[in-house]
Amino acid sequence: MWHHHRVEDLRGDLHVHTAKEVCETHLGLLIEEFDEACGHIPLNDVVNEARDRAGMTYIGITNHSSDPVDPEPNRAEANERVRRMVQSVREYCRHERGIKIFTGAEVNILPDGTLDVDDEVLEELDYVVASMHYLEGLDAETIQVHYLQALQHPHVRVIGHLNRHIHNVSEGRWDTLVAAAAHFGCALEFNIGAQLTNDLLRMVKKYGTLITLGSDAHRSDMTRDYVMRLIGPKMEETYLEDALRRLTHIPKEHIVNFWDVERVTKWLSN
Repeated sequence: MWHHHRVEDLRGDLHVHTAKEVCETHLGLLIEEFDEACGHIPLNDVVNEARDRAGMTYIGITNHSSDPVDPEPNRAEANERVRRMVQSVREYCRHERGIKIFTGAEVNILPDGTLDVDDEVLEELDYVVASMHYLEGLDAETIQVHYLQALQHPHVRVIGHLNRHIHNVSEGRWDTLVAAAAHFGCALEFNIGAQLTNDLLRMVKKYGTLITLGSDAHRSDMTRDYVMRLIGPKMEETYLEDALRRLTHIPKEHIVNFWDVERVTKWLSN
């Protein structure tokens, strides 16, 4: 069965980065500290772009917990970084912004398979995107085991940019991962600009696995790298439309971006 997926029917984006520190003064001025890992898009700009796009009802802020290419980050610093982000984003959300803002984080799956942030800190978030960035020295079996461990973590709701690593794991191992994600209700994220292979899409359809389309937006320079884009007014819709065409065999109920905010909220809180 074919499903017609339209850009204008998308309701949100659960993988967006902003400048690190956010606060509002008594004068109403937004002050931010830029962050090399998370880019330099001010939170206010991200929220306004999402809010002003027709149909968008929610956005998830998911700044990095630590340097994504550091195989041995300082755990105490990662914990503090996430705590500061939670505090600053929720302070920003004290005022009505015209769109639902979820406070998440993109945490690293480290080379030993653990996450770089302690569980008691992760509990403070609305949800966690767990991503593998550092693959040096890891074989296909180890990568599979690490992904399986992460998607079973009680605070992880999304496995980040899985489609970036499609060539690092054999088809049989992907099949196991996609089936496990369906069993545990963890969504697999497809970055907009990265490859969506027919084999991976076939597995998603077979098991009814949840997926999200993540912009993984880091930068405001939208011509530099089409992978790093916000699903918003400045999005080069040709890339997004191409991704949606590739998903015509996947029903809308399995693509989180098409859900209304109430359903997303309930799913993230499970």
